[in-house]
Amino acid sequence: MTDAEARGKPATYFTSKSRVLSASDLGAGATLAIAILTSFAAYMMAYSLAARRGPTYGALVALGGLAVFVAEGIAFRYLWGRGYGFVSARRLALAYSASNVAWIVALVPAAVLGRPALALYSVFPFWAVRAYLVGAVFSSRSPRALSAVLSTALAPAYNVALDFQRAGPAVALPVAFGVPLVAVAGASLALLERGRMNGLWMLGAFLEAWSSSRADLLESAISELGDSGFARGYIIGSSRFVLVVPYVHPGPFRPVGSYDVPGRMSGELLRAGVGCSAILHGAVDHDRNLASRSLARRYALHVARAAVDGFGRSPLSPPVTLAGSRVRLTGIWIGGSALLLIAEPVHGLEDYGDGVVERLEELGRRHGVRVIVADAHNSVGPDPGEAEVAELEGLAEEILRRGPPAGRVVRCGCSMRPGPVWPDIGSAGISAIALEDDSGRRYAIVSVDSNNASPGFREAVEGALRRQGFDSALLCTTDTHETTGIYPTSRGYSLLGEAGDGALGMIVEAGRAALASLGPCDGAGIKEVSVRSMFMGAGFLHASREMASRSLRIAKRALILALALAAVGYVAVALL
Repeated sequence: MTDAEARGKPATYFTSKSRVLSASDLGAGATLAIAILTSFAAYMMAYSLAARRGPTYGALVALGGLAVFVAEGIAFRYLWGRGYGFVSARRLALAYSASNVAWIVALVPAAVLGRPALALYSVFPFWAVRAYLVGAVFSSRSPRALSAVLSTALAPAYNVALDFQRAGPAVALPVAFGVPLVAVAGASLALLERGRMNGLWMLGAFLEAWSSSRADLLESAISELGDSGFARGYIIGSSRFVLVVPYVHPGPFRPVGSYDVPGRMSGELLRAGVGCSAILHGAVDHDRNLASRSLARRYALHVARAAVDGFGRSPLSPPVTLAGSRVRLTGIWIGGSALLLIAEPVHGLEDYGDGVVERLEELGRRHGVRVIVADAHNSVGPDPGEAEVAELEGLAEEILRRGPPAGRVVRCGCSMRPGPVWPDIGSAGISAIALEDDSGRRYAIVSVDSNNASPGFREAVEGALRRQGFDSALLCTTDTHETTGIYPTSRGYSLLGEAGDGALGMIVEAGRAALASLGPCDGAGIKEVSVRSMFMGAGFLHASREMASRSLRIAKRALILALALAAVGYVAVALL
């Protein structure tokens, strides 16, 4: 029996993203049948109309359709061979049906006007664009996009031959180079070059990472377009626990970059002999995603090595919490340094970012205090605005002005439950730290390797831990992206407590174990980690947004021009 089965957890949660994203294929048979029927109807309509002009025209339509079928068949065989199983059969069939219906609509003027020649020019306009996108977008290396080569080469030549035979060169240009050539030109112009990167290359790299767990292409793009700098972090160590606050963001998504950096650090700390550790979410955003998995491994190793070298001993204060209307802030003093833990009282907020961390660090310098900023990240909500940040600064100012409280922590305990990847919990698992001050009050800090918590779950955890004997409790998540794409939800990941997998019970069990391990605590020390690294940064994010926005603008203009030229060609053929 596996550990998962022993705990009563289904062992089928860890599923490849291709399986999850193909869940929409249920009932795809009907949509596939519709796609086949509409393809047959459109093709037969074009053939019958063209055949009225003679067998030569009918043969040309048949050959044109066959060429497109071959091109698409080769493209799809290549894609499935590369592991692109994420393509939903149902959505693909719907796209085909829409394309076929558009083709049938384009054939209506040929039937109504009694101009069968119009059917000849409808073979490639829709099919060429479809084949081009299939071949060029999903393939990260354009020389392998055979369908793009076939469709873009055959479409103009095919229509030119028809036009010269039917009406001469005057009509050939607008019709032959109407929809197919302009659509191809538009797609080609959308390849906004940035070094060796372009829009379609980037999209192909993203799809390869998301669907096939092959991140090398996307990580090379992030490394080329990202920003260099130092990956910082802090380690708070005592005789009974190690608490890590990394200023590295766990992202962008599985399996790219530092998506699982909390789990990596937890694993390296265990291998280094650290008995019990907890990972918090440093209050940084996706600018601080590391560019590659190798950089994440190196960062985790540096943290583990620093943690086993020993710590100084400074007085450890009990948590002090101040609440505003938007933000709640908990401060824990370690000698002359302050750990500030951001927790939202009502609605969670997303990442604060480097700018907020720098402002709080500067505030600490004015008070002569080293400030470490972590985000509890324990509920869902909007991005923090200036009002929230201003209130946060005010609360931080008050905590720093007051200084350490009179009491101090005299006993502490820790329990840790590393685990397999669940729908809502990553490999760092669950950690609970128990603190008891000299007045006998007990505090719990629980860290779960998850990405946010479902509404109300934070309150449920805090209430359950109070019933276990804690006077206050704070639930934190690491914001891991190790769980993205595993559980089928609209946001791409499951919130802590959303999957109904017994997470609350496991957290309560961890808190109970931390209480049971309470023992003398002679203070704590702090170490800072700084590793030269490469981040996703503003550079990559800006380049990606620029590529996407320019591609959309060009696509819109190309579509308008293509429709105009196609209309001119259709009218010219109808009149002649």
